[in-house]
Amino acid sequence: MEGINQLSTGKLISLSEQELVDCDISGEDQGCNGIGWNLQLHMQPRSLALTKQPISVAIDAGDSDFQFYSSGIFTGQRGTELGHGVIVVRYGTIADGTKYWMQRDIDVPEGLCSIAMESSYPTAT
Repeated sequence: MEGINQLSTGKLISLSEQELVDCDISGEDQGCNGIGWNLQLHMQPRSLALTKQPISVAIDAGDSDFQFYSSGIFTGQRGTELGHGVIVVRYGTIADGTKYWMQRDIDVPEGLCSIAMESSYPTAT
């Protein structure tokens, strides 16, 4: 929400995770039990959305390789137990042809840890 707000208004504001819970007025998300992932967005091309704004994704961060990861492109075990939400801010290809998704402070190659299996992103008009 911070990213799309900055892109649409030109002002970067800091919102807490509580803001998402407080804004859950329709009860569709899980409130204090966690924010649900919007499964309808499987039909939307994520790389297209990412050219316009950051997107949130769920990843498998349970493996010790991932938990002790510190820098560079992650090349550890791939998993499908999605339980950790992150913000993807960029994607691209490095000089050797390796594709990657860049999360806040973490670089993960495209598709690793099932990063693009469930994603969601806000829109602003």
